Amino acid sequence: MSRIYADARPGHSENLLARFPVVLALFNGAGGRMLLYRPGLPAEEAPPVPAVYQYLKALAHSTVAMHEIALRADADPAALAGFADTVEQGLTTLPDLVLDPQTARAATAVLVAVRAFLSTPRTPGSATTEELEDFGRSCAPHVVVLMEKAAAVQVNHWMSVLDQ
Repeated sequence: MSRIYADARPGHSENLLARFPVVLALFNGAGGRMLLYRPGLPAEEAPPVPAVYQYLKALAHSTVAMHEIALRADADPAALAGFADTVEQGLTTLPDLVLDPQTARAATAVLVAVRAFLSTPRTPGSATTEELEDFGRSCAPHVVVLMEKAAAVQVNHWMSVLDQ
């Protein structure tokens, strides 16, 4: 059965694309891609999700990275220093983003919390459960704001593309 379906799929795909418009949505870490296939025309790719989506998503996920860093006894000091530099760069460039005040406060709060956690002297992997819980609690409400805003940017973008 699987082989029969696999052999038949190319013909069905060609037939479908030759007769009907098809929107193909592919989601990835960059917010996804959307392609429009119209009969007899080359595929059109929609504009990408605004870069602010990736920035907000990365900010929210930086808290997860901190948890991983805190638990790894074999954490590479150069990688930690690079992450710390990235956090500093994020704090420096944050005003360049056009964010509403609530999202800007949440982004700043997360970056400041990550910077504070990174700057606390400790040996890799030695963070206590209490330290991690405190860090998580301090970031959680801000991460919710960041993820809600990132999701809104992504969904609004794709709905606008589909409307067009």
